Amino acid sequence: MKQTFLISAALLLFATSASAQQDPQFSMNMFNRLFPNPAYAGATNQSCFTALFREQWAGYTGNPRTYMVSGHTPWKLVHGGIGGSVYGDQIGPISYTGGKLAYSFRQPIGIGFLGVGIGIGAFQTSIAGDQWVTLNADAPDGKNDPTLAFAEDMTGTTFDLDFGVYYNTDRLYAGLSTTHIPAGDVAENYSVARHFFLQAGYIYDLTSDISIQPSTLVKFDTKVAQVDINVSALYRDMFWGGISYRLEDAIAPILGFFYDGLGPGRLRVGYSYDVGLNRLNTGHSGSHEIMLNYCFKITPPVKVQRHRTVLFL
Repeated sequence: MKQTFLISAALLLFATSASAQQDPQFSMNMFNRLFPNPAYAGATNQSCFTALFREQWAGYTGNPRTYMVSGHTPWKLVHGGIGGSVYGDQIGPISYTGGKLAYSFRQPIGIGFLGVGIGIGAFQTSIAGDQWVTLNADAPDGKNDPTLAFAEDMTGTTFDLDFGVYYNTDRLYAGLSTTHIPAGDVAENYSVARHFFLQAGYIYDLTSDISIQPSTLVKFDTKVAQVDINVSALYRDMFWGGISYRLEDAIAPILGFFYDGLGPGRLRVGYSYDVGLNRLNTGHSGSHEIMLNYCFKITPPVKVQRHRTVLFL
């Protein structure tokens, strides 16, 4: 049953000429704004570093496992912000690895700031051919199964380019971006698909102690659209919790807290657990996700001013 599931999931991602959604998926996507949109770099006016770890469909052999590490900081010298991110994503014999640098040019517009950003990096896909499993008794390793014509070892790397715009105030944000602009061939029979992202969110003070923060993320690769809707509540700027809903896929409760005793900044810790809502939910024990986020402000040193008076010449 578990092997059959893995075959089905892998084949959904691959075809003879494969071009699927290769960008990583997270339920706590509100903490992953830099990767899909380079214009986010520097938007918080703080130096921030984020790590996300996700194990999807726990209990299945070869289940998807994803990590993401990113960081960004404002930089007056370049009139905006800079940042970077690396990630890895694996499902069964297929793995994706990527890394990129981001730059955002930011200017005040109205009550907020508008950022225009570009990201440059590389995208790699690898396939371990000896890990394919097939239901064809004559080709148990997939080598001679016509539906798995690509069941062989493969590694390919291609240049990556992203572009985005991002507008934010103290209360709201909205961003539109595209990743993998070249949409080039990674290797024979395989290409990386161009992705489009729309992200938006708002902070509403319900009381003096509680604020509500709804947000959404829409991802589209010209063939398949994925919609995430999130609502979280922050209590006294210390504890937060909420729920994330991925359309026709899963619902994920989220819990988290702040920790102030680590250096000059604040550490935010979050955990989410996905409950599947589709037929793939049978047989696995859900999806787990952990988020670590640390932000701090860089205070420039105070210049010491000296002067002389004629009284002491």
